[in-house]
Amino acid sequence: MPTVTQSPPSFLDFPPEIRVAIYRLLLRKDGLIDDGRVRLHISILCTCRTVLSEAHPILYGENTWEMRIDNSYGPEYAAFSGTPKFGKFTGDVAMDRIHHLRRFDIPITYSWRHGVDQVRQGLRVVCIALSTIPKLDYVRVIHTAVGICAEDIKRDILQAYLGLLRGVRVVVIEGIQSCYANGIKRKMMGFEPEDPLPKMYDVLERYASPISFCEGPLEEACLAMEWGDVESFERNRRTIVRRMTRHMDKITRELYRNDPGGKIDGGEAQPSTWEANTSLGDMETGEAASPAHT
Repeated sequence: MPTVTQSPPSFLDFPPEIRVAIYRLLLRKDGLIDDGRVRLHISILCTCRTVLSEAHPILYGENTWEMRIDNSYGPEYAAFSGTPKFGKFTGDVAMDRIHHLRRFDIPITYSWRHGVDQVRQGLRVVCIALSTIPKLDYVRVIHTAVGICAEDIKRDILQAYLGLLRGVRVVVIEGIQSCYANGIKRKMMGFEPEDPLPKMYDVLERYASPISFCEGPLEEACLAMEWGDVESFERNRRTIVRRMTRHMDKITRELYRNDPGGKIDGGEAQPSTWEANTSLGDMETGEAASPAHT
């Protein structure tokens, strides 16, 4: 009789529960992942599609990742997994690093006198980023204010931004009174539509914060956003838009003030004769016409 050769058993021949136990030994860390240099054996994910599909939920769904907000990082910054800068604005956040993650620990530490604005900005960036994750299993927030900080200030800061998160399975909030914490937890674990004001303010701050004469109404808009006062937010936003519009009109007039034949008509800059002839030269010859030939 011919000899029957049997191929050696492969990893996939092990029972599923054995494979899962091995994945957990290789890909799961006890405690927080708070350092980007943590060593997990992720090379196993590259072996085959079956292993990838089985191990992926363990790596991303069973580890808890720290997002630290601390005013020592400076304004508008938070730290994630060993990265000293999480992102000045939400558009800077590398979403491919976090959109698979499911469990987060968010320690917030600041000095009352010097850190409230940084906490607002950092927490807003973090929560807007986390609000794009389709499924959050666990969020723990530890709020520590060094010095005296009124409970309503802490409540407003956390409620305004943590309220962006919806459908979180487990929520733990430490560092504020339980009556406030329970209200925030109910909102985070529910599925009601999110409050749009934090994202509206994020766009407003992106364009208005570099402009010094918008500082006052921008601060008022921030407070209105935290209090949920839509009318006050819209009023301050209109003020900012008017100031920016007047400023741009002034810049436009200055840009055209010394042009030969340039003028301003109806608040819009009209091209000078030289600009008009230059554009005509572009259209007809594909090259700019020389002023000497106009």
